[in-house]
Amino acid sequence: MQHMTAKQLAFRVPSLAQSVKWQLERLRSSQETSSSTCPKLSGLESLSQCVDDLLRLPLTHQALSNEQFQELADEVLD
Repeated sequence: MQHMTAKQLAFRVPSLAQSVKWQLERLRSSQETSSSTCPKLSGLESLSQCVDDLLRLPLTHQALSNEQFQELADEVLD
C-alpha cells in the first residue's frame, strides 16, 4: 500500500469499514437467497480482501497496538 497523508487516511478508513459492512450484508443476503456455493465463496473472498486492506492501514496498526484494545482482543479470542 502506498504512503498516504492523514487527510487521505481519514477518508480511507471509513470507506474500508463501510466496504466490510457491505460485504457482510451481501454474505448474509446470499445465505438466505442462494443455495449455490460460488456466490458465497466470492463474497467471502471480497470480504477477506476488504478486511486485509483495513488491517494494513497504519491507523489500524496503532489501534491494535493500544494496550486497552489488546486486552479486549485477547478476551474475544479466548
